[in-house]
Amino acid sequence: MANNKSLHEIFEEIGTKTKVSDKVAILQDHESDGVKAILRGAYDTRIDWLVPNTPPPYTPNESPSYDLADSKLEVAAMELGKFATFNGNPTNQGLNIPQVQRENHFIQLLESLHETEADLLKNVIKRKLPYKGLTPNLVNQAFPNLLPEEDAQPKK
Repeated sequence: MANNKSLHEIFEEIGTKTKVSDKVAILQDHESDGVKAILRGAYDTRIDWLVPNTPPPYTPNESPSYDLADSKLEVAAMELGKFATFNGNPTNQGLNIPQVQRENHFIQLLESLHETEADLLKNVIKRKLPYKGLTPNLVNQAFPNLLPEEDAQPKK
């Protein structure tokens, strides 16, 4: 299904709802591999990011809207394995990529995304999505078993 909303807009919409069932429905209505990849990247503790979580030196994309940017995060999310390990092992996408090249590619990705989506991706790397009500627990209610059960439990 073609989506006419950016991931940022979808996740922002979740914050406008009060009922958990409405939030779950928004995620399920926008289900895609890209959405799931972003949510796993933010909340799955088996994933370790290989790019610094400090603000990278990049020039924000000046596209007036997300659909006019060079890339869309929902599509680009399918390549995030280049920037991460899973359970301590490199992903197939990330094998044999020198760290400098990895970081340069990450900067290029940020520059290709609309500013709101680049900000979202930077928050994924920091493992903190700034959207009200978008929690690991909500993610697993929408997509059972997407995250390990211990990641979906509220922190005590």
